[in-house]
Amino acid sequence: MRLQPRRCGVLARNSGFATDLAKRIAAPWLDCSAHGLDEADLHERLQFIGVSAYVVVAERPADLTAALLHLEAMGHGDRPVVLASADTKEARWCSSFRMGVVDVVRPDQLGEFTLRRTFLGLSERPGRVSGAASGRFLDELIDHVRAFRRSGRIESLDARGHEQAATWSWGRLTDLSRLPLDGRGVPSFAATERWVFSEVVPPSVAARAEEHRGMPRLPCDFPTVVMIGAGSRLCRAINISPGGLLVTAPELRVGTHLKLRIDFGPLGGHAELQGLVAHRLETPRPSIGVDLTGTPAQRALLERVYRACEGTVQRPGG
Repeated sequence: MRLQPRRCGVLARNSGFATDLAKRIAAPWLDCSAHGLDEADLHERLQFIGVSAYVVVAERPADLTAALLHLEAMGHGDRPVVLASADTKEARWCSSFRMGVVDVVRPDQLGEFTLRRTFLGLSERPGRVSGAASGRFLDELIDHVRAFRRSGRIESLDARGHEQAATWSWGRLTDLSRLPLDGRGVPSFAATERWVFSEVVPPSVAARAEEHRGMPRLPCDFPTVVMIGAGSRLCRAINISPGGLLVTAPELRVGTHLKLRIDFGPLGGHAELQGLVAHRLETPRPSIGVDLTGTPAQRALLERVYRACEGTVQRPGG
């Protein structure tokens, strides 16, 4: 885990503002590079220079959401982020964590001293928050996890004989074990029960590593409806991997969340999957790479279809 970052990406809605800020906070121990959130080659540039930490300028909540979507698409969930924002009320939660947003600082107070104190002090942080079920403390934590798109696991410290836990990935609930939820989707513990929320590296990082260890994309051809909000369009899924699909919708921006209504035919029937545009490709035809972000059942379905596709691919010399 990168607890003492040296190369920092400065992200802002306006690339000119990002450049000015990067010059102001640069230090001998911190090499800063400036980037606008709307740059077409943002991911390629950040991956190339090897960014290990971020400063994100969020003049509005949508700016933070856009930045975190980019980090999710790149698999940078383990990078620490300092958020520059006039609204600092969430800093009380951030001070416990070592990944994701680790501090919230007013823009006029952001400087080398603040960054040194935050980045170089990460190893001393617990990476978890604990409490009791009574009061609003737990509700407020879950609100923070969702808004700041945290990844982590909450579990009971008083469970007897069985596990009670829930897991979030990038602010989305992805797994639940013997733990009821209330009407707002907040775990329900007994009034005196103690719990702990521990941060985890988002699974997308591990999923990409697994794909690179010999699970290549395979050719396929599935009719697919891409849905974003109230809009939709008919495309084709032309490549499949255990964690995602290559879809012929090249006009969509990296970092876009979408739903895919896809017909796997006899391999898996009709399904609706949630995903994130992770990258764009020009070959074999203009398309987008969509990483799956939905439920474990959706991921299991895609893996089953992938395994079925393996049996239909003609191997060299076969």
